[in-house]
Amino acid sequence: MHILNYDQVPDGKPLWQKVAWIIVEGRRLLALKSLHRLGDRAIVGFVSVDPSVPRLVAGASELLLCTVWSAIEELVEERRPRKVTLFLDYLFESGLQIPPRGITPLPAGQDLIVVLEK
Repeated sequence: MHILNYDQVPDGKPLWQKVAWIIVEGRRLLALKSLHRLGDRAIVGFVSVDPSVPRLVAGASELLLCTVWSAIEELVEERRPRKVTLFLDYLFESGLQIPPRGITPLPAGQDLIVVLEK
């Protein structure tokens, strides 16, 4: 499961996170990703812009499903996996074994990946 640790995201202001060049139908576009936290909700947005003609080519936004860490712990307790590992920001060498009683507080990091092994 990929989990947004939204406590690590500033509340109230959009955070522009990723900028990348992409090719769409032979056109070179600039793609941007934003994350906007609103209390216990978060919205992820994507836009693509043609820099040669400064206008929006495409855009989309989605409300992220936000949950509290205790809900993840309940899922782990319900599924009873053999092993649970928490990874930080796609750094797979950073895997932390999660003890049966969970981990509190959560480590700092915006992206958390939880792997449950049967």
